[in-house]
Amino acid sequence: MLLFLARHGQTLAEGTFYGHDDVALSPAGRGQMARLADHLRRHALAAVYTSDLRRAREGAELIAATRGLEVQADPRLREMHLGCLEGLGYAAAAARHPELAGRDYASMVEFRMPGGGESLVDVWDRVAPALRELKARHDGERVAVVSHNSVNRLILGDALGLPPRAVFAFAQDYGCLNVIDYRRGRPVVRLLNGRSGEPG
Repeated sequence: MLLFLARHGQTLAEGTFYGHDDVALSPAGRGQMARLADHLRRHALAAVYTSDLRRAREGAELIAATRGLEVQADPRLREMHLGCLEGLGYAAAAARHPELAGRDYASMVEFRMPGGGESLVDVWDRVAPALRELKARHDGERVAVVSHNSVNRLILGDALGLPPRAVFAFAQDYGCLNVIDYRRGRPVVRLLNGRSGEPG
């Protein structure tokens, strides 16, 4: 399988914690994903998969629309759940939960936010089976997946042989494209945080 792994575009909820919060893309984010969809036109995709969250699904629909494919949503590809911080603005979170609001993903390998939050290990435990199924279902094919920051990092980290704590050593910008080649037995990352969807 040749995997085209994208992060969703910029959202309307900048300045807030929105792991599982179902926020929409901003106009800039839709533009990022439209440019990415245009870039991917040259590739014959067998399928387009996405997280079931709106910000990822909107981008996946733009990619699928150029080739008549139906988007397949999988909740296992969701962003990390941020527990009690979900939906809070940064200032409100700092006021209500000062001991939690300053944490970054890199400090959450095994730490879970109170209120149903997930750790990076928890996220990988649900993403890994989804990835295995994709590879088995689409052996020898090209597939696009639109997902989220932590999910993409864990998939890339697995391909690169990195432990979860090391997956913040590279960027995953809004609307970026990564390409992982699984076709030769051992994964090869052919593109990391590509900006081909940007103008110029």
